Amino acid sequence: IPLDHLMYTTFLELLHKEPANPDLSILLPHVLVICEKNPVQEKEITFVVKKQLKCLSAENQMVFSPLLFRSGDFSNWDEWLANAREAPLQERKRMALSFQGRVDSPFLKAKPVKTWYFVGGFDNTGCVGFDRVYAPENDCRLGQTYVLAKGDTLRWVSAEVDTDKVLNLGNLIGRRDYVVAYAQTTIEAKQAAEIPMLFGSDDAAVIWLNGTEIHREHVHRPVKESSDLVFSRFQRGKNTILVKVGQRTGDWGLCMRLLDQNNLLSVP
Repeated sequence: IPLDHLMYTTFLELLHKEPANPDLSILLPHVLVICEKNPVQEKEITFVVKKQLKCLSAENQMVFSPLLFRSGDFSNWDEWLANAREAPLQERKRMALSFQGRVDSPFLKAKPVKTWYFVGGFDNTGCVGFDRVYAPENDCRLGQTYVLAKGDTLRWVSAEVDTDKVLNLGNLIGRRDYVVAYAQTTIEAKQAAEIPMLFGSDDAAVIWLNGTEIHREHVHRPVKESSDLVFSRFQRGKNTILVKVGQRTGDWGLCMRLLDQNNLLSVP
């Protein structure tokens, strides 16, 4: 029996017989990768999740609910939103993975940020630059310039994401090791609202919204479309998002989508 089929059938059996089993939320991301090859399997799992939702443990409900959203069922969206913001980081990561591979579903209204301004080349030797406060954190006005210790002058430059909706810093700044870059964008909101954000980075990242830090994680990873689920409170009018990316080696970049179910945001 192929390993993928065995995992899928085992998972489905657990979902039917032991919906409160904590292993289900751990297995789900792996099963969803299998389902990418077979949409019929995903529909089957989504159908069972909808049927069993109230029988799932509280944690499993949080992790499994994005499957319903992906299929257009938002009946428990408000409840999920209220509970998800209070969830621990690792649980929110499992929720984020439940969106993986389906972020472009028309039901989700996941708006990608396509236009950024970036500046980069700050020192990150030994990865200490991630925690060091560089000048853009104090003044990120687009007209600002920043002079490095070795004399180079850095300026904000406008850029568009690539076809995968990734701001590819390796292409824009160069494949450089142990450096830090910043990216910023401005989003307009029709009214004040809390909007969940799907975020991915290569490598470490900090996110500020209107000067308030809303996410920080010192990790070494490839950029993916939904590594993190971040909750952000937008004010009415213009909102500035600033992202710091700490690079170790190899590729580097970031991607961001806003789950704007009520169409409140104008995203560049």
